[in-house]
Amino acid sequence: HLINQQVAHEILGLQLLTVLLEKPTDDSVELAVSFVKEAGCALQQLSPQGLHAIFERFRGVLHEGSIDKRVQYMIEGLFAVRKTNFAEFPALEPELDLVDADDQITHEISLDDQIDPEAGLDIFHADPEFEAHEQQWAELKKELLGDDSGDEGGDESGSGEEESEEEEDEAGRTQDIQDETETDLVNMRRTIYLTIQSSMQADEAAHKLMKLQIKPEQTKELLRMIVECGMQERTYMKYYGVLAERFAKARKENGEMFDELFAQYYATVHRLETNKLRNVAKIFAHLLHSDSMPWSCLEYILLN
Repeated sequence: HLINQQVAHEILGLQLLTVLLEKPTDDSVELAVSFVKEAGCALQQLSPQGLHAIFERFRGVLHEGSIDKRVQYMIEGLFAVRKTNFAEFPALEPELDLVDADDQITHEISLDDQIDPEAGLDIFHADPEFEAHEQQWAELKKELLGDDSGDEGGDESGSGEEESEEEEDEAGRTQDIQDETETDLVNMRRTIYLTIQSSMQADEAAHKLMKLQIKPEQTKELLRMIVECGMQERTYMKYYGVLAERFAKARKENGEMFDELFAQYYATVHRLETNKLRNVAKIFAHLLHSDSMPWSCLEYILLN
């Protein structure tokens, strides 16, 4: 965030990424991926060549194959984010763009600099001129941000009336908005996919997915994503079967939803590639073997 706000020079971020990727481990690469997602948009604007070198290093780490499969997926996801020019990770939110470019001061520091930590600032000292300094700060704040806050010592009743009027206006403007572009659905599917791929075990993935607060009407889409993620693997991974079992046994309705999904996949099974067909069949076989979904789903199969 310091780099996005141009408080710290971009060279500091590039140095941090270089150190993290010099001797890559699962933790250091994962941290580097998160850092690039947050500051990548700013680095692309300020130092495109430096960011290109970082991505080349990411590519090298990916080809070396010395890190965990989960972290490799994270790097691939980062390249996908780069293709969109970090559209989902803007450098600066409009509501945080408060200081004019002419008034900004960028601190050009690096990891090699000897910086005074000013440890004395961690100790509280009474300020004998507290009121005068507060007045100076108020004037400086007004100069930088404008006089939007109004007089704090004004009439409290007047401010209360203004707040009540604003609440009434907001209540009047409230209306139901239907998103026909399915943007929320796409974002939810992306979140589910990243959660599944970033988890080491099925229990961990199930715990994270349950914390996403998926709406009841979106539960079926969640279960569909579990099956589709398992379909994309080169070979069947028991991870997805166990994950599907956890959700099927969590609620009886989930088992019934898997029954409906079985009917849908069986109706379109002729469109699947051999590898995907094998994976989806083994996922549903695992659910049947563990009694996680009703065996009545076999009624959809017609033998002739």
